[in-house]
Amino acid sequence: MLKILFICGSLEPGKDGVGDYTRRLAAEIIRQGRQSFIIAINDKFTNQTLFEYQDDQDTQLRVLRLSSHTAWGKRIKEAKKFIRSVNPNWISLQFVPFSFHKKGLPFMLANQLKEMIETRELHIMFHELWIGINGKVSLKQRTVGMLQKILVKTLIAQLTPKVITTSIAAYQEALKGHVTQVLPLFGNIPVSKDVVSKNRTRDVFNVIHFGSFTSAITDLNSQLAWIQTLASKQQMDVIFHILGNGGIRERQALILIEDVFGKNSIDHLGQVPAEEVSAWMQTADLGLSKADYAMYGKSASTIAMLEHGLPVLLRDKTSEKRNRDNTNVFDDQLILIDSRISALPQKKKPKELLSIVAKLFLTNLNV
Repeated sequence: MLKILFICGSLEPGKDGVGDYTRRLAAEIIRQGRQSFIIAINDKFTNQTLFEYQDDQDTQLRVLRLSSHTAWGKRIKEAKKFIRSVNPNWISLQFVPFSFHKKGLPFMLANQLKEMIETRELHIMFHELWIGINGKVSLKQRTVGMLQKILVKTLIAQLTPKVITTSIAAYQEALKGHVTQVLPLFGNIPVSKDVVSKNRTRDVFNVIHFGSFTSAITDLNSQLAWIQTLASKQQMDVIFHILGNGGIRERQALILIEDVFGKNSIDHLGQVPAEEVSAWMQTADLGLSKADYAMYGKSASTIAMLEHGLPVLLRDKTSEKRNRDNTNVFDDQLILIDSRISALPQKKKPKELLSIVAKLFLTNLNV
């Protein structure tokens, strides 16, 4: 039977987006009749080596978590032992630069992985590449981005992966010169079948914000203006339900929302179980995203809202829209800040991508 071993940074449930993604994909691979395992090689949420089972929708996964506090020599030894014990046909690296180094510059990663992987077939999924691909950045960020670009090119050259995938066309374009396939992202919030309807009234327009806020405050102001115009036309009050970890910009963003809609417009829920997140998404009218059109496909929080059928307001204009996203699954649910405002956006039936993406993943590996 085909065996796939995934490598990511951390595996603390609900604390690491790529870890949650990896867990869901690995579990779906099992449900589709293969075997899969995971190693977290730089886990920031444990101080010791952990051999454990993790669960996704009643599917058990065997995982190894190696602490970021443990010396790399010991981690490599434990990883090699685990890999040899399960003897996978393929290894899949789930790459984000900051998963493997606190400054996003894991220059030794290629050598470390090469020693772990040995001669096995390798797939790399680039969830992120380097800072500065989309948008203006500071001089310091530009310098880090240049180093990360060198790092990515070196990683590919030294590890010679047989298959390379990434989540959006913008990243595929950045990796030109390497044969790269787009593997669409799926959301990390399963659509709950047993939804307890949240309290709401007909004259309230419910907006969901899930995850961290962006530093692009001007764009958030434009999004709020779009919502305000719609609510005014419909003669409705607006409630913003804030879910998840809002990040370092959260306070600034909440002040902006209060300035426009009043102090009673915010329902700060924070981090709640996935089933409750799903319930709120199924009850809401609109999703508010920090992403723009070119990059929304790499935002797990945006994809989760779209999978739940929500129309989602992005942060750029129609003139900035580029038809570079190869999935186009959710295009009719996307709203831009200069989109025509006339009626309430229509919700769709929930559509989860996990099963489809897992099948495409296996097809890319030709297994």
